[in-house]
Amino acid sequence: MSDRDALGARLKERYEHRARQHLPRRTYTVLRLDGRAFHTYTRDLARPYDANLRNDLVAVAGFLCREVSGVALAFCQSDEVSLVLTDFATPRTEAWFDGNVQKMVSVAAGLASAQLQRRRPAQFGVFDCRAFTIPDRDEVEAYLTWRQRDATRNSISMAAQARFSHAELQGKTGDEMQEMLWRDHGINWSAYPAWFRRGTVVAPRVETSDVTWVDRRTGETQVVEHAERRVWQVEEPPVFTQDRAYLAALLPRRDAP
Repeated sequence: MSDRDALGARLKERYEHRARQHLPRRTYTVLRLDGRAFHTYTRDLARPYDANLRNDLVAVAGFLCREVSGVALAFCQSDEVSLVLTDFATPRTEAWFDGNVQKMVSVAAGLASAQLQRRRPAQFGVFDCRAFTIPDRDEVEAYLTWRQRDATRNSISMAAQARFSHAELQGKTGDEMQEMLWRDHGINWSAYPAWFRRGTVVAPRVETSDVTWVDRRTGETQVVEHAERRVWQVEEPPVFTQDRAYLAALLPRRDAP
């Protein structure tokens, strides 16, 4: 080993390796990405919501679902994306980056930021990311329910802020804001799009179709009937507390084969 290699090995062992953190195996992992300083980024967008920005954020979530291994689902609301990962869905499922926290959060944030920049080249928006584990499926459902409730609170506030001043809304509850919208502007908050009121899910689904391809060796056209492929589908979810079966069907059990 050269002196340079020996120096590099010593520095890695003494400093770099000691700073590494790995998440525990066979558990649920959440990566939550948030838009950094998005209050500035969204300053000139349509109010109370901008459908184009929502579509861009959902596209970012779908891109992450395809790029990050072990994703069970993504939940999007406001300027955030939550990815739920597992390393036990199948016998061959491995933890993304072996559970190395530094790599997971840096790569996920980089991928999300690059994808948003690709869709909005005239603007500069970036994401930060945090990673943590949740011990069981019930708690994952509780986490997603919490984020959906936050989506609802955010949407009510955004709808009200588009019509009233900060002083007029000071100290008002969500119910009171909805009443003000209806009383003063004839706006029924429940009539807003479902994704604005309770978020969006990107979920894996199986599609079946016939596939036609040409064999390069023989030049013959081949047809495979009823071929199945896994796709990521954008969905408007139900209220999680009212339909627990929805999340239960998407979240793998720890005892999965």
